[in-house]
Amino acid sequence: MPKIVCLLALILAATQQASAQTRIFKCTGEQGQTVFSQQPCGDNAVETTVRSPDTSTGTTDEERATWRRVAESNEVRELRREISRHENRISELQKAREIDMQRLREKGDYGSNSPPGKTYEEGLQPQLDALDSGYQKRIDAEQKKIEQINAQIDALNRGSERR
Repeated sequence: MPKIVCLLALILAATQQASAQTRIFKCTGEQGQTVFSQQPCGDNAVETTVRSPDTSTGTTDEERATWRRVAESNEVRELRREISRHENRISELQKAREIDMQRLREKGDYGSNSPPGKTYEEGLQPQLDALDSGYQKRIDAEQKKIEQINAQIDALNRGSERR
C-alpha cells in the first residue's frame, strides 16, 4: 500500500508545476535508520520541503536522491510490517502446538495403545514428537522468510549508505 501511495504522490507531483512543493518529515527510526513520512513520524521529526519533480526541465540530483530515500524508507517500513506478520504467525503456531499437544496428553484412550511394558507417557511420546515436528517445520519456514526479509532490508540500507 505505501508503495502505491508513494507512486501516486510521484505521479501527482510530476503533473504539477515546477514550483510545487511537498512537505515531508524526516525522522530517525528505532534502529537508527532514516525514515521519511508525510506525517510527523516521532518526537525527532524534522519538517522538510521538497520540490516535486518537474518533468519538463528535469530534476536535480538532490531531488532525485530525496525521492529515492523516501521510496526506500517506505519499502523498509513495509518489509518490517511483513516481518511483524510472520512473527505473529510464529506466535500463533506456537500457541496452536501447545494446545494440540495438551489435548493429545489429555486423551485417555491413547493409554490403551501403549506398547506392552511402556507407560502412557512413553507410548504417547512418538505422537507428541510427530506433532511437534510438524509445527516446527512450519515455524522454521516462517523464520526463514523473516531472515530473507532482513537480508532485503540490509541490502536496502547498504545501498542507502553508499549514496
